[in-house]
Amino acid sequence: MNETQKREVEHEIVQIVARARDEGWYEDNPGWARLDQSLIALGYAPRHAEAMSR
Repeated sequence: MNETQKREVEHEIVQIVARARDEGWYEDNPGWARLDQSLIALGYAPRHAEAMSR
């Protein structure tokens, strides 16, 4: 996977997590919070993730 493909995948994951947060899926599934923490560890702050999804 080249760098462009990696960025595209990262962007899509960030969009999915932001949507999950917006639609309240976090309350129903604690796995989303773990995914969010993983994104933070990769350098995506929650606000960054939300901004990227718009």
